[in-house]
Amino acid sequence: MDFTDLVHSFGKMIFFRKAMRSPAIHFALIGAFLLLVQNVMEGSEGEALERQSLVLPALKLMEARQAAATNLGRPLTPEENKVVVNRLADEEILFRYAMDLGLQHTEVPQARLARISSFVSDDETLSAAALATSALDLGLHEGDLVTRRILIDAASRLIREPALRVEPTQEDMETYLNENAGIFRQPSKVRIAHVLLSDPRREDAAGDAWDLLTRLQREAMPPDEAVALSDPGLVPPDLPLLTEREIERRFGHRFMKELREMPTGEWAGPLRSRYGSHVVFVYEREDGAVPSLERIEKDVRARWRQDLANRWLEERLKQLRASYVILVGPKSDEVSS
Repeated sequence: MDFTDLVHSFGKMIFFRKAMRSPAIHFALIGAFLLLVQNVMEGSEGEALERQSLVLPALKLMEARQAAATNLGRPLTPEENKVVVNRLADEEILFRYAMDLGLQHTEVPQARLARISSFVSDDETLSAAALATSALDLGLHEGDLVTRRILIDAASRLIREPALRVEPTQEDMETYLNENAGIFRQPSKVRIAHVLLSDPRREDAAGDAWDLLTRLQREAMPPDEAVALSDPGLVPPDLPLLTEREIERRFGHRFMKELREMPTGEWAGPLRSRYGSHVVFVYEREDGAVPSLERIEKDVRARWRQDLANRWLEERLKQLRASYVILVGPKSDEVSS
């Protein structure tokens, strides 16, 4: 029975008991169990493990720090610098973990290794398996970024996989939905009619729009009649319920921003878009709401599992990282993690 089987078996024991419904308890027990399994598998028998050296290339770390600082638009704080160090360390740890588990011998890594080996081998008679073995013997997997990414991803999936099979209780999902309502909230919608006065067709479309607005308000003209006064355009004059994003995509950000302030049930405007000036009638607005769990149970369950798997991976990496002394080459200076 390998590590994943052990964790999955444990998951079956703890996650289906009514007394263990709290995600916090789940997470604490998973962490404790992972540490126990790690000690058993590595033969520690309760003794402190000897920490291994993990050397991060100085150039690679510098580039990662510069990229992070560029994205933020400012220098990194000490805490952000630790995040960069830990991220690089985690990638190396997962790579080594994958190698220890023999994941380099699975189908996808083997295909990649055979391919890169074929570039340096003169023997065209070698099979794909032989080429892959040769690549490993030559250490080509160490420097090939694609192979490293394949193995890192495979190790991550292997650690996360048991959590993705856990069945949350109804209480788990209700709690998750309440705590993450913003994720599931449906977008607000609005239904409008508009009369377009097109710039290319008129010398003073904006002025004409003000005149038209006054007329429509004075006559209280119904939208289904008023749209006949619209110049031809790419957007139909009478639209169904649309999200704000859909309206913005049609008319632009400024149009949508001003539309939010318009009253419902009367003509207003004019609003500008890339097409010209619009006199607008808002039929109705539908505020965004959080659907019931019954409607989105599948999505809530999937996100609950993903979050649990991410936390599980984070905990396992924290435990694995404790087995290493993280150094920076070429001087091998120890860094704080």
